[in-house]
Amino acid sequence: MNIWILDDDEAMCSLVCRQFQKVGWESNAFSHPRELPVALEKDQPDLLVLDQLLPEKHGLDVLSALRASGRTFPVLILSALGAPSDRIAGLEAGADDYLSKPFHFRELQLRIERLLRSSIVEPASGPSPLLPGGTFQVGSLRRSEEHTSELQSHSDLVCRLLLEKK
Repeated sequence: MNIWILDDDEAMCSLVCRQFQKVGWESNAFSHPRELPVALEKDQPDLLVLDQLLPEKHGLDVLSALRASGRTFPVLILSALGAPSDRIAGLEAGADDYLSKPFHFRELQLRIERLLRSSIVEPASGPSPLLPGGTFQVGSLRRSEEHTSELQSHSDLVCRLLLEKK
């Protein structure tokens, strides 16, 4: 798992990266918004932790540019701006979660784990896994109605998860 952090507080980034390392996560820290597009040309994170108060560019502008370019990886805003209006603005801009500073690392870890679980369940772009004629497809698995009894509990779960995302 590769978590990226864009925050100009280098001491905080260093501390968080060390904590990520302790739980077995790789991480990359960036202190300036101009570094992110260069890094995205080569790789993509599993999740981005994004500050709002950045030099030269607001974090919400960074987030809007990411979403406009089609980047769909989860983004958690971690910011000193903790008023309800700031959190709402972050979520409306496309953040998947918002955590105010100061924070407890364990809470950050749990929120990241939840976001990563959610992003795995999200269907990939492309055709719907629900196909006509009672056939459904998840990944490369494709089954018809005649297999319903053995897959009923799994298909119920898949359907519930898909309906919850709408």
